[in-house]
Amino acid sequence: MHFLENYLNTELSLGGTTKGKFTVNYFDSSNNKFIQIADVFSNLLYSQLHTGGYGNEIQLLKNNNILKFVFVFPPEY
Repeated sequence: MHFLENYLNTELSLGGTTKGKFTVNYFDSSNNKFIQIADVFSNLLYSQLHTGGYGNEIQLLKNNNILKFVFVFPPEY
């Protein structure tokens, strides 16, 4: 359960993205509107990667600075 937290603290600290340590909390998306929004974006990106059918939508999100980068977990080495 702590693998994601340990990974993020290590990766983001070494990459200079963050200086402080943080914790990861898990939420049930059925009870949290922000997690529901993240689920929608995650599913959109996932579908794009598998079907290629959402390229225009993904590009629109990038053009409007809504999607700034994709954080890959686990990392692809």
